[in-house]
Amino acid sequence: MSATMQQQSRTSVETNDTIEIKEGAFTVPDSIRDEGCWICFRLEERTDGKTAKVPKNPRMPVKMHNCDPTDPDNGVTFEGAMDAVDVSQMELGDDGLDGVGLQLDGTPLVGIDLDDVVHDEEIDEWAWRLIDDFGSYSEISPSGTGVHVLVEGGLDGKLGHKNDNLGIEMYEHERYLTFTGRHISGTPETIEEAPEGLIGAHQRKHIGESSSATDDDVGNSDNTVGIDDDRTDVTHLDLTDRECEIVEAGCRYDDDFALLFEEGSTAWDSVKWSHDRSRADASLASKIAWWGQEADMIDFELDRAEIEHIFLASDLANRRKVKERPGYVRRTISAVI
Repeated sequence: MSATMQQQSRTSVETNDTIEIKEGAFTVPDSIRDEGCWICFRLEERTDGKTAKVPKNPRMPVKMHNCDPTDPDNGVTFEGAMDAVDVSQMELGDDGLDGVGLQLDGTPLVGIDLDDVVHDEEIDEWAWRLIDDFGSYSEISPSGTGVHVLVEGGLDGKLGHKNDNLGIEMYEHERYLTFTGRHISGTPETIEEAPEGLIGAHQRKHIGESSSATDDDVGNSDNTVGIDDDRTDVTHLDLTDRECEIVEAGCRYDDDFALLFEEGSTAWDSVKWSHDRSRADASLASKIAWWGQEADMIDFELDRAEIEHIFLASDLANRRKVKERPGYVRRTISAVI
């Protein structure tokens, strides 16, 4: 368990406008610990200078490939995600993964994110009233100034889900929540089902009829971020565990494999591949085939369909000729096997 996720103990005492709160023992609700709804994240600076919590594939902890946080197939168990963070930090130190996140898609959960409501171990009274109303698992966010509440239920689709002025967001899909385990003492250690009408009542009270979120506002509720700001948002998202293992090994031990797989759309234009895309295609296909069928450290063997699938997930393959001419990829692979 990462040291940054280990914390102390909590109670609550009311004051005039704020409530004093204290942190409890590190907690992961049993109902979600072993579910495949966990991914990883890394703090990265965006082009606008802000820091984003970018979702990362827990099956590729060293290469830290981005993943789609809305696709349940990308999730692993809590222990699996934490293991990925540990491996990443052991290999990369401070440049590794920063933590784990909980996917909402594919679960019966609503995630409530309260921003900038905790200051010097005191929480804004309105936020505490909301937490107390739901009576469900609540934790301090990574920043230490926010709160996440997890409940079972559903949003009222006629009402909004976000109020930037107040600092509240409520989501049931198309989001993941960073998870700290910094349980707020005085709240349940379990995720409870919201009483009928309660979620809608708080939507109406704190948000109203419309939302300030845009249609393409998909990502993490602490720092909204898409899968990627560049062209790699369509890659690596649907690889199987076996295929991910091949890519991880190839990228770790073969710099050319990593270059073509991750930056091939521009890297092909070099002396190494004679400024020839087809030559670069053949090189990457050959490398995938070697790692998938001959490498001693791999205890299984890929078939041609899997080799093709990995190739198509690469940045090198992210062009019209490859996408619209599947026969070209098959011929390229056949030529190197």
